[in-house]
Amino acid sequence: MGRILGRQSPAEAEDVTDSSFSKYLTVMQIGDSRTLQKMADISKLSDGVFTGAFINQNRVAMFNTADVPQLSLSYSAKSSKKMLHVIEGLAAGSYRVSLNGKSIREQSIQSMEPLFFEAVAAATSASNNNSI
Repeated sequence: MGRILGRQSPAEAEDVTDSSFSKYLTVMQIGDSRTLQKMADISKLSDGVFTGAFINQNRVAMFNTADVPQLSLSYSAKSSKKMLHVIEGLAAGSYRVSLNGKSIREQSIQSMEPLFFEAVAAATSASNNNSI
């Protein structure tokens, strides 16, 4: 019978259904029975290259799952509330943010910097001004 010497390494799980690595997004809520009566509503968002979460009808977080920074993305998150949008993984440059096809702002980002904005959203897209 074998013995385990030293400390055990952390357990790892791998998705073997395809050749790409699995990606997980954890949304953590801090609270106890006095401060957190109900867990926030959370739904997955994806545009193929970006994946993220729509959290509590007022926050969107999108992350690039590709190996290279991207020049655009589109997603839909419907709410009547003002929402904070945070997008990671876009290439450095100037971006036009559109809501339901109408440009609502332009914002420049540096390399490794997130694009963030507030808006009441339905269908949202961000595209690099140089690529249009």
